Amino acid sequence: CDGGTHVVRMWCGRGGVAPAFGEADDQTGGGPECYPDEEDVPVGVDEVLASYESDRLRQATADLVGSWRQRGLKLYAVVRGGKPLVTFVAPGPAASGSRTVLTSYPDGRIYVSFSAFQGKNSGIAIPALSTDEFIATTSERFGLTNGYSTAGWLTPERVPEVLAFADAYGLPIAVKA
Repeated sequence: CDGGTHVVRMWCGRGGVAPAFGEADDQTGGGPECYPDEEDVPVGVDEVLASYESDRLRQATADLVGSWRQRGLKLYAVVRGGKPLVTFVAPGPAASGSRTVLTSYPDGRIYVSFSAFQGKNSGIAIPALSTDEFIATTSERFGLTNGYSTAGWLTPERVPEVLAFADAYGLPIAVKA
């Protein structure tokens, strides 16, 4: 840490994370790991799943994780801004070679990353996934407002719908560039 204001994350039972806001002190050595506010803190998928609000929501994301991995696609379990989440990615045009497709949260919400498709972070848009029609159709399909579904949306019954979405748009998305 550089001595500035950071989020200090302490690992708790069941894999939860307790953020503590304040000044980081580089002189102490050891102790909790320190990350800048906006930085993702990598954690295990099991740690994120342990933070889910219900067994049903946890099962839905576990099913999606399993199916995503079976397809050979990557995902990242992180804590961002004190909130655990799973980000599902697919190969696509970007410096890293992959693009965010959607994110799952412990309250059962999903976020479809239209901004990633539009090239917000990479500077490389995916035209077929950036049209007003695509955004409107996808938002209607998943009941999204500004890319977010309602809490409790991702259930085990809806996992096939999410996977059908990925299949319909040719994920991996590299061919859509």
